[in-house]
Amino acid sequence: MKMNRLYGFHEELVRKRDSTMWRKYQKVFNQLSLCARIGQNILCMHGGISQNCTSWESFHALKKPHTPKTCDDGLSVDLMWADPTQDKCSAFAMNTVSF
Repeated sequence: MKMNRLYGFHEELVRKRDSTMWRKYQKVFNQLSLCARIGQNILCMHGGISQNCTSWESFHALKKPHTPKTCDDGLSVDLMWADPTQDKCSAFAMNTVSF
């Protein structure tokens, strides 16, 4: 919810529909998986691979964030929002979107 408000999704839905529609979207988003593994070779996520990911077991221990505080850092946030930096081989950074 925090990121959707911060980056304009809330305002867009309220402008086009109403805040009830935004809450319905949030309920759906809260049920989606953070990432998925297809077979043994493909890992899918919205954001990027985190420096907090050390092995496949990192994903098994992963808990979805449910409070604003737990949405500020960690593996789950990186899976949703991290983008590779210019140095593609060494680090990742938070998404920097501007409107």
